[in-house]
Parts: sequence; structure tokens; C-alpha cells
Amino acid sequence: MTPDAWAFALHPDFSTPERAGRSFLCAWRAEETGTEYLGLAEDLKREFGATLDGYILYRQELADRAGLGSLFTHLLEVVEREEVEEGVLLWWGWKQRPRIGLLMVPQHYFDLSEAGGRDRRVGDFLDQTPGEVLILEGRHLSLELDNPAVRAATRFEALGAFHLGTEWKLRQVVLPPDS
Repeated sequence: MTPDAWAFALHPDFSTPERAGRSFLCAWRAEETGTEYLGLAEDLKREFGATLDGYILYRQELADRAGLGSLFTHLLEVVEREEVEEGVLLWWGWKQRPRIGLLMVPQHYFDLSEAGGRDRRVGDFLDQTPGEVLILEGRHLSLELDNPAVRAATRFEALGAFHLGTEWKLRQVVLPPDS
């Protein structure tokens, strides 16, 4: 594998559908199941029990069904991009021929962590986009977030960091129509 492919496999990037898809395919080639698992959408994780162990057992079924046994998955390129209701369907292949489709969906989230070097964090997934929970009025920015995880953060001695964002995750592997 190339150094770039190893970088995606070991340090995934979920900032765009293409980078998230590349991270998954490079991790697949490198057999970095932990990175593959990080790249899966929560609803896909629930299909096989939501645990890394469950994914490892499900992985072989996915390989057989989708033809992901190739040693060359890290070399595939996006040959077509389709905006669909759920997210973005990326067709990966070579020589402009699609080999596999990855349906990438946005996952919105927030994380709160305690200040002072403690490793206490709380967070959750959001049903809304970050722009829908943030309220900008003049020079004031506020957040409207009704979530039980916020209550848990009230036990922190001090709030150290707040992250609100969107990551792109793999929801479904799709075979090309001609396969």
C-alpha cells in the first residue's frame, strides 16, 4: 500500500463523503477493522449488534456479498457521485467502471469534555444539523440542545471543551447494476 493509503487507514478522515469512503476502503485493504468500524453509520452498526466483535463477524459476510476481497480496494477512485435522499452514493472503481457503491450519510454529534486533564466525556448523536441547534442573534451565539447527556456534564468540575460537528459514515455497500 502507498503511504497515503496507510495514512487513511490509520488516521481516518470523515470530513467529506469521499474522504470517509477512502478511509474505509484503505482500512479494508490494511485489515484495520477498528478503523473500518469507526467509519460505519450507527444504524448499520445496529444491524449486526453495534459492537466491534459483531462487526468482525459481519465483515466476512460483507466481503462475500460485496466482493470486497480485493487486495486493490485502496486503489479504487470515485467514478460517479449521486446525491440521494439519505446522503451521497459514491461509486468506486477504475477505468471509469464502477465496482462498488458506498452510501455515505451525515452523522451529527456533540461532545463535552471536562477541563483539568480528566478523561471524562459525554456526548451523543443529533437528529438535527449543527446549524439547526445553533442560534445566532447579532453578535450572540447560543445553543438549544435538549439531550440527557447534557445533564451528565453538570457533574463536571469545569467544562474543558465542546465539539459540535458532522462526520460522514458508511450506511450501505451497494453493488453496481451490472454485477
